[in-house]
Amino acid sequence: MLVSVLSFLTMRDAAVTSLLSHRWRNLWEYFTSILTFDRAKEKWGGVDKNPMLLEGLRSKYIVNLTYLISLSAKYLMKRKMQTSLASKIQHIVNLTYLISLRAKYLMKRKVQTSLAHKVQKCTTTGGDRISQLPDEVLASIVFFLTMRDAAVTSLVSHRWQHLWEYFTGILTFDRTKEKWGGVEENPMLLDGLRSKYVSWVNQVCNSHKGPMIDGFVVRYDLDIEFSMHLDKWVDFAIGKKTKRLELVLQSFLGGHRASKRYTFSDKFFDRIKTPLGLSNIKYLRSLCFRIVNITGELIEHFLSHCPVLEQLCVQGSELLVDLKVTGSLKHLEIYQCFRVEKVEICAPDLVSLVFSNYRAGLHIKYAPKLVDTFIGWTLGAPISSVVSPVSSYLLQLETLTLDFVFSMGDSQAYTFFPFPKLYKLRNLTWKVVTNDSVSLLGLTSLIEASPSLQKFSLELSWSDHEFERELEKAIGCPHPCLQVVEVVGFVGRTIDVELVMYLLEHAGKLERIVLNPAFPWTIGTPLEFIEFKGTKAARECALQLKASVPRGAELVVL
Repeated sequence: MLVSVLSFLTMRDAAVTSLLSHRWRNLWEYFTSILTFDRAKEKWGGVDKNPMLLEGLRSKYIVNLTYLISLSAKYLMKRKMQTSLASKIQHIVNLTYLISLRAKYLMKRKVQTSLAHKVQKCTTTGGDRISQLPDEVLASIVFFLTMRDAAVTSLVSHRWQHLWEYFTGILTFDRTKEKWGGVEENPMLLDGLRSKYVSWVNQVCNSHKGPMIDGFVVRYDLDIEFSMHLDKWVDFAIGKKTKRLELVLQSFLGGHRASKRYTFSDKFFDRIKTPLGLSNIKYLRSLCFRIVNITGELIEHFLSHCPVLEQLCVQGSELLVDLKVTGSLKHLEIYQCFRVEKVEICAPDLVSLVFSNYRAGLHIKYAPKLVDTFIGWTLGAPISSVVSPVSSYLLQLETLTLDFVFSMGDSQAYTFFPFPKLYKLRNLTWKVVTNDSVSLLGLTSLIEASPSLQKFSLELSWSDHEFERELEKAIGCPHPCLQVVEVVGFVGRTIDVELVMYLLEHAGKLERIVLNPAFPWTIGTPLEFIEFKGTKAARECALQLKASVPRGAELVVL
């Protein structure tokens, strides 16, 4: 196998492999490819004036060669080697590559001579070179891996067996996209999957011995019944001085189970008020709580005592009523918190805002850097009242998302007032719940007010409605910059076909149009690729639109 690896190298590279270890010393003598003796194009970089530089050039050459060998080994493994052997070699190849990158980094940064010497020695001498690496390098290699890959390194050698327990990266526990074996048909199976998930998280937390972590992410279908475990996990993350804390407790079966949501306890609030708690939360840069109950008082405590906090996301909290947002936040999301009454924002660094304005309680006092906005509003709310909180910032927006319900009788309420020209707007998204009784063509005035628009997205949640009408045709102006159109939830009905036809006719520089019949709420879940009623018919209708696609544009039907 080693001889076959040499066949992928040049003669010179094959000869240099003799320096890697005792095993490689004489293998190059069996080289069977072209013997080339050419050094005319090498750059010597002042070696003639300073011969000491030659040692560095040699070291760099050997490191690069190690990478070439790893690539060759990968190629061989793809040629149907035995699965068990290929798996072991794959891990070693990956680690060898990481070691070579780390060695190059150390030499470029001119770190301490002794440490660089150790790395160089390990990559040029025989024996178990991985086990000879200094602790600093092993720790840095593990840092660049994902949590799962870091755990797999325990199989590489005895030296690596417990190294993953000191992993300092992001502990990510995400199984939301895995196939969960018919839970939608038999919900009783969910209990077993939850228990397995909880055991996995507990095992990792109990095994971890490092002083800190970069992040702690939990994404699974868990509710108030698992409060004891969730409390322990959050305490663990805070105690490890995490920079990122994320709890996404969405339901696999749809709905938000408002009465059974996990709630931060008063005891937790008391713990992070203590001197120890305050010293631990000051490292937080990102907080994300989806389908979690949290009060405005607790959120404001984080905002006041986390000086480097840049991102805050709260979704589905039944306890959030009033909130004052200050500090260094760059990204704020308050979504589907139906009891919220008032949110005041004074954030000089705020760049993006997501807000479901169900009670028209948004007050932006100061946000000069705001360029990305998501606004949602309730059935029948006039567009003027919805846009009013961000009206002072419309001219600077680059991305705008509107989330609304549109049904028969709402035409007057949703009539777009005359927008000013939004010259900076590049991306526009509509998230619409509607049916065939109305036409979205009446909302295209916002598209026409955006001469620089490059991407338009529609996320359509269509409700079945016994209503048939003819396709309408809108007379609009050209959209010279529009390049990409995406429709998620395409149903092939009047409501979306007429809008797609309008865009195809007026987007002269269109490059790509994507039509996806999957329901928007299934995106990112195991249900995304399930064929529901009407999916096949919608896909066939989408393919029939190919004849209307402008020349040079690509139609993608998912």
